[in-house]
Amino acid sequence: MIESCGHKYHKSCLIPSIKGAINKGNSKVGCLSNGCNSVISNEEIFELLGDKYSAKLKLLERPAASKTQYMNSNAELSCCPNPSCNYKFHYNGQSDFTCPACLKKYCLDCRVEYHLHTGSCSDI
Repeated sequence: MIESCGHKYHKSCLIPSIKGAINKGNSKVGCLSNGCNSVISNEEIFELLGDKYSAKLKLLERPAASKTQYMNSNAELSCCPNPSCNYKFHYNGQSDFTCPACLKKYCLDCRVEYHLHTGSCSDI
Protein backbone atom coordinates (compact mmCIF):
# COMPACT_ATOMS: atom_id res chain seq x y z
CA MET A 1 0.00 0.00 0.00
CA ILE A 2 1.24 3.50 -0.83
CA GLU A 3 1.20 5.43 2.43
CA SER A 4 0.47 8.87 1.00
CA CYS A 5 -2.76 7.87 -0.75
CA GLY A 6 -3.70 4.39 0.45
CA HIS A 7 -3.78 2.75 -3.00
CA LYS A 8 -2.79 -0.91 -2.95
CA TYR A 9 -0.64 -2.72 -5.53
CA HIS A 10 1.05 -6.08 -5.83
CA LYS A 11 4.82 -5.77 -5.52
CA SER A 12 5.12 -7.47 -8.92
CA CYS A 13 3.35 -4.43 -10.47
CA LEU A 14 4.78 -1.67 -8.31
CA ILE A 15 8.48 -2.60 -8.30
CA PRO A 16 9.00 -2.61 -12.11
CA SER A 17 7.20 0.74 -12.40
CA ILE A 18 9.39 2.32 -9.73
CA LYS A 19 12.58 0.87 -11.25
CA GLY A 20 11.56 2.14 -14.69
CA ALA A 21 10.90 5.63 -13.40
CA ILE A 22 14.25 5.77 -11.60
CA ASN A 23 16.09 4.36 -14.64
CA LYS A 24 14.54 7.13 -16.75
CA GLY A 25 15.97 9.72 -14.37
CA ASN A 26 12.89 10.54 -12.31
CA SER A 27 13.65 11.35 -8.68
CA LYS A 28 9.95 11.45 -7.73
CA VAL A 29 7.78 8.41 -8.43
CA GLY A 30 4.04 8.89 -8.43
CA CYS A 31 1.20 6.54 -7.58
CA LEU A 32 0.15 4.33 -10.49
CA SER A 33 -3.55 5.10 -10.10
CA ASN A 34 -5.04 7.39 -12.78
CA GLY A 35 -5.80 10.81 -11.38
CA CYS A 36 -3.80 10.28 -8.17
CA ASN A 37 -1.09 12.87 -7.64
CA SER A 38 0.51 11.22 -4.61
CA VAL A 39 4.25 10.57 -4.60
CA ILE A 40 5.70 7.35 -3.26
CA SER A 41 8.00 8.17 -0.35
CA ASN A 42 11.72 7.49 -0.57
CA GLU A 43 11.43 5.27 2.49
CA GLU A 44 8.86 3.09 0.69
CA ILE A 45 11.09 2.94 -2.39
CA PHE A 46 14.17 2.01 -0.33
CA GLU A 47 12.18 -0.73 1.43
CA LEU A 48 10.88 -2.16 -1.85
CA LEU A 49 14.04 -1.90 -3.97
CA GLY A 50 17.01 -2.07 -1.62
CA ASP A 51 20.42 -0.44 -1.74
CA LYS A 52 21.11 -0.43 -5.50
CA TYR A 53 18.12 1.70 -6.40
CA SER A 54 18.36 3.71 -3.20
CA ALA A 55 21.78 4.93 -4.32
CA LYS A 56 20.41 5.78 -7.79
CA LEU A 57 17.52 7.70 -6.29
CA LYS A 58 19.79 9.64 -3.94
CA LEU A 59 22.01 10.57 -6.90
CA LEU A 60 19.01 11.81 -8.91
CA GLU A 61 17.96 14.07 -6.05
CA ARG A 62 21.31 15.89 -5.93
CA PRO A 63 21.66 19.32 -7.57
CA ALA A 64 23.38 19.24 -10.99
CA ALA A 65 26.76 20.51 -9.75
CA SER A 66 26.69 17.98 -6.95
CA LYS A 67 25.87 15.19 -9.43
CA THR A 68 28.90 16.10 -11.55
CA GLN A 69 31.13 16.18 -8.49
CA TYR A 70 29.74 12.82 -7.33
CA MET A 71 30.21 11.28 -10.79
CA ASN A 72 33.82 12.51 -10.90
CA SER A 73 34.57 11.04 -7.47
CA ASN A 74 32.97 7.67 -8.28
CA ALA A 75 34.76 6.35 -11.34
CA GLU A 76 32.61 3.23 -11.55
CA LEU A 77 29.48 5.35 -11.99
CA SER A 78 29.01 6.67 -15.51
CA CYS A 79 26.46 8.57 -17.60
CA CYS A 80 25.03 7.51 -20.93
CA PRO A 81 27.12 9.15 -23.69
CA ASN A 82 23.96 10.54 -25.30
CA PRO A 83 23.90 14.22 -24.26
CA SER A 84 20.10 14.28 -24.13
CA CYS A 85 19.93 11.21 -21.85
CA ASN A 86 20.39 11.37 -18.06
CA TYR A 87 20.74 7.62 -17.46
CA LYS A 88 23.47 6.67 -14.98
CA PHE A 89 24.98 3.21 -14.65
CA HIS A 90 27.76 1.36 -12.88
CA TYR A 91 30.71 1.02 -15.22
CA ASN A 92 32.41 -2.35 -14.81
CA GLY A 93 34.98 -2.14 -17.61
CA GLN A 94 32.71 -3.24 -20.46
CA SER A 95 33.43 -1.82 -23.92
CA ASP A 96 29.91 -1.82 -25.31
CA PHE A 97 26.83 -0.44 -23.63
CA THR A 98 23.18 -0.28 -24.69
CA CYS A 99 21.33 2.36 -22.72
CA PRO A 100 18.00 1.08 -21.37
CA ALA A 101 16.65 4.65 -21.33
CA CYS A 102 17.47 5.95 -24.84
CA LEU A 103 18.11 2.50 -26.41
CA LYS A 104 21.31 3.63 -28.18
CA LYS A 105 24.43 1.46 -28.24
CA TYR A 106 27.82 3.02 -27.45
CA CYS A 107 31.49 2.11 -27.28
CA LEU A 108 32.53 3.08 -23.76
CA ASP A 109 36.21 3.12 -24.68
CA CYS A 110 35.77 6.20 -26.90
CA ARG A 111 32.16 7.12 -25.91
CA VAL A 112 30.72 7.23 -29.43
CA GLU A 113 28.07 5.08 -31.10
CA TYR A 114 29.21 1.49 -31.15
CA HIS A 115 31.58 0.66 -34.01
CA LEU A 116 32.19 -3.10 -33.79
CA HIS A 117 31.91 -3.60 -37.55
CA THR A 118 33.70 -0.40 -38.56
CA GLY A 119 37.02 -1.01 -36.81
CA SER A 120 38.63 0.10 -33.57
CA CYS A 121 38.42 3.34 -31.61
CA SER A 122 41.59 4.60 -33.30
CA ASP A 123 39.95 4.19 -36.76
CA ILE A 124 37.21 6.66 -35.95
